[in-house]
Amino acid sequence: MERLENDAPDEERIAAGLHTSDTVLRVLSGLKATGDWLLGDQLTLADLHAAPMIGYFLKVEEGRSLLSGFPLLRAWWERVAARTSFAGTAPA
Repeated sequence: MERLENDAPDEERIAAGLHTSDTVLRVLSGLKATGDWLLGDQLTLADLHAAPMIGYFLKVEEGRSLLSGFPLLRAWWERVAARTSFAGTAPA
């Protein structure tokens, strides 16, 4: 079913997505290695792949609220978002 921009939000679908997002953040947090980046002390493709997805996720309050419950991922996000190379590619 195609949704139009002016359609009312599907609250049931949003709730299901947030539940799934919580699961994804828990798994990602559990997989994060010791160090500043997802896989340890060095920035890798894993960071560069995950960062834009997290960036879009954080454009809504629900995403920001969920991420706040994962301090390791929140700290990782702050580091990656502060990188000039990443900030320069942020969508409008």
